[in-house]
Amino acid sequence: MNIYLKIYLDRNFGDDLMLYKFVGYFFYATIYVHCENHMLDFYSELLFKFKNVKLIECPLREIDAYGNGFFDYIVLLGGSTLQGNRYMGCWYRFLNCRLIKKQKQFGTKYAIIGCNTGPFKNKITKYFVKKELRCAEIVTTRDKNSFELISFSTNISEIYYYPDILFDLSEKHSTCEGKKGLAISVYGPETDNTVTFLAQLCDCYIKKTGENVKLICFDIGKENDVQAADAVYALSGQKEKIDIIKHEPTCEQIISSIGSSRIVLAIRFHAAILAASLGIPFLTMSYSNKMRNFMKDINKADKDTPINIVSTLSPNDYLHELLNNPVYPINEWGENCNNHFIVLSDFINRNRRSS
Repeated sequence: MNIYLKIYLDRNFGDDLMLYKFVGYFFYATIYVHCENHMLDFYSELLFKFKNVKLIECPLREIDAYGNGFFDYIVLLGGSTLQGNRYMGCWYRFLNCRLIKKQKQFGTKYAIIGCNTGPFKNKITKYFVKKELRCAEIVTTRDKNSFELISFSTNISEIYYYPDILFDLSEKHSTCEGKKGLAISVYGPETDNTVTFLAQLCDCYIKKTGENVKLICFDIGKENDVQAADAVYALSGQKEKIDIIKHEPTCEQIISSIGSSRIVLAIRFHAAILAASLGIPFLTMSYSNKMRNFMKDINKADKDTPINIVSTLSPNDYLHELLNNPVYPINEWGENCNNHFIVLSDFINRNRRSS
């Protein structure tokens, strides 16, 4: 069985770990993943760890080169894959829809797994996202808002809502040692105001507790978090107590860094998921609807701070809130997160081609 897996490979922790989990779960299929040539070194470990993966230089719109019906399934995997924030995306969605409809004539099925929708620039970009959604035979979402939008605006017969795929990190909990320090997941496109605030927050935390701060870089690709971490570090007066942790191919370093922390400030979405999965108290600062929707789903919307108001915050006051009134994770939040893959597996079993 051949699966073309459409996932955003740009050295981002969340996407990379979802990829690892997917290819491990569907070990019985040959999985083709588009990977640009300059990233092959970073992702080459997949070729050794997972024998069922083929990294190819072939974007979805060019899969005709493999022949009509070569792929049994096309699977779009990932969270923020159904945004509508630029017009160029509309053109690519149009091409995707045209190709998918053609391949479906030869028996190929299309699934969208673990997604959220939006934000949308306007009605035009929203229209083309819905157009691509309507090509799918099965969709799973990771927040209720996306589930409701898709349910009420498409005719997809199989649509499900489950917690984010990366909630399934319970097996990693035992690797986390004594809990000390603050972990902050920085965000590459952060503004000067945010960088200044985070530097001041780091200094306040270090002076108050004497513990270290870890600046976690979930993305080292186009949205390079390392630049933001370097900027925060440069402004801090307590540099000797600050460590910069960068995403690496195995994903293990970020997991252990979050898991061994006493508290987490999550700006990157998967920092909140990771903290919740590993039982670490956290607060969030949202730069997009995906974090806001998650906090709403767990009934903690009042604990989320929009990042665009950071200039109005007092670092000392925010530190007090972080230390004394964070969000304390509940195991039930992640229940059924594996169902994203389970329902896809059931769908595949129901639609296997006759040999």
